Amino acid sequence: MTALILAIPELNNDGIRATGDGRFSVLDLIRIAGGKGGAREVWKRLRKQFPEVVTKCDSFKFPGKGQQMTPVSDIEGCMYILGLLPGACGKSYRENAANLVKRYLEGDVTLAANIIDRQTDPSIVTGK
Repeated sequence: MTALILAIPELNNDGIRATGDGRFSVLDLIRIAGGKGGAREVWKRLRKQFPEVVTKCDSFKFPGKGQQMTPVSDIEGCMYILGLLPGACGKSYRENAANLVKRYLEGDVTLAANIIDRQTDPSIVTGK
């Protein structure tokens, strides 16, 4: 089975492990986004502060020696989690999301060009 890797260029990362059916490791997302205190600790705090986040996730055990059950979520859930993160990454994500919605509501036609550019960029979701 080919493992999918979610690459978010804005996070300058090496990828986020995926289940193959479109769910991505929440811990990898938090680690790459710069969650302070370790990904599992940040995830624990998010679950406590925002209990609804658990409904956006499943558990999955990635292959490999010593792997533990890992929270995974689809793209929508990952974007939701990014919006909840504390610190600079969460702040930047919230600002960018607000700007995107503003551009959409204002009918900014350059938004369509941006979408087309992303569709033709093979680094967005790749098989590794």
